[in-house]
Amino acid sequence: KRKELDVLGLGAYDGDTLAGFAACSADCETMWQIGVDVLPEYRRQGIASALTSRLALEILRRGKVPLSKTYMEVKRRPLYLVKEEL
Repeated sequence: KRKELDVLGLGAYDGDTLAGFAACSADCETMWQIGVDVLPEYRRQGIASALTSRLALEILRRGKVPLSKTYMEVKRRPLYLVKEEL
C-alpha cells in the first residue's frame, strides 16, 4: 500500500552525484506531502528550496495542494506550511 502513495520525485545532480532529492506522497485525496533531503556537503546552497518549489508547482499543476513540514534545527519543533491556490 505504501508504494501506491508515492507519486513524484525529483533529483538534483552534481555530475553523477545525487546531491538532493525531493518526493511527494498522496497521503490524502486533496493534499500531497513533500519530503526533501540534501547531502550535508551540498546544503545551504538553495538546492532544497529549488527542489521543493519545482515539486510544489508540479503538484499544483495536477490540481492538488502541496504540504510540507519543515523542522527548525534551533528549536526542534515542526513548522507547518500549507500553500493554497486562491
